[in-house]
Amino acid sequence: MQHIALRYFLEVARTGSITEASAQMNVSGSAISRQISRLETELAVELFERRPRGMVLSPAGELLVKHVRRIALDTERALADVREMRGPQRGLVRVATYEGFAVDRLARIIADFRAQFPGVLFHVWVGNSSEICERVNEGNADIGITYSYSAPAGGEKIERIARRPMYALIPRSHPLARRKQVTLADLSTEPMAMPDKGRTQRQLIDTALATKGLAMIPFSPPTRWQH
Repeated sequence: MQHIALRYFLEVARTGSITEASAQMNVSGSAISRQISRLETELAVELFERRPRGMVLSPAGELLVKHVRRIALDTERALADVREMRGPQRGLVRVATYEGFAVDRLARIIADFRAQFPGVLFHVWVGNSSEICERVNEGNADIGITYSYSAPAGGEKIERIARRPMYALIPRSHPLARRKQVTLADLSTEPMAMPDKGRTQRQLIDTALATKGLAMIPFSPPTRWQH
C-alpha cells in the first residue's frame, strides 16, 4: 500500500472533496483521484461514496482512516523517541482546545513549558467540545482541553484540572446588576443571549435549568459565541 496514496486518501477524507484536497496539497485532482482508485482496487472495496457535492467515507473508508491515523501517530511518536536519544528533548505536542482557553491561558502555559524544553513545539487547534474529543479519539491531538459535564464516549483518559465559574453579563442599568449574586430563576425571566445548542456551555446551562424545572427565554443567538 503506497504511502502517497494514503496521504491523498486522508486529505480527501478530511476535506470531503478532491478539489479541496488538490488545493490544499498543491497536487492535481486527477492525480489524487487516480491514487485513490488504485487504493480501492488494491483493497477491493470502495473507500468513498461519490456524491454531487463531494466525497463521503464509506464504512470501509472510515475504518481505514482510523487505522492510518493511528499508524501515523505511532510513527511520529517513535521518531520523536529516537530523536530524544540523540540529545535534548524535542517533539511536537498537538493540543485541541476551545477558544477561551487558547486565548486566556494556553499561550502562557506553552511559554512556561518551552522555557524549560525549548526543543518541544506545539500545534494548537481550536474547536467545540465534541470536535475536541473527536480529534483526541481519532489520534489527531495528543491532549484535549475543554468544558465537560460527562466523560465522552470515546474511551479517552479524563483528568479534571480546574473548575471555572459562569457569569451573567448584565447592563449596569438593569435591576439585577445591583445584586451581588443572581440565581437561574432570576435569569429565567429575562431574554438572554445564549451559546448555540452544540456548545458545552449551553448544555451545562440547559442541564442546570432542567433540574430546577426552568427554561431560559432565548434572545436572538449570536452567530459567533465568544468563550
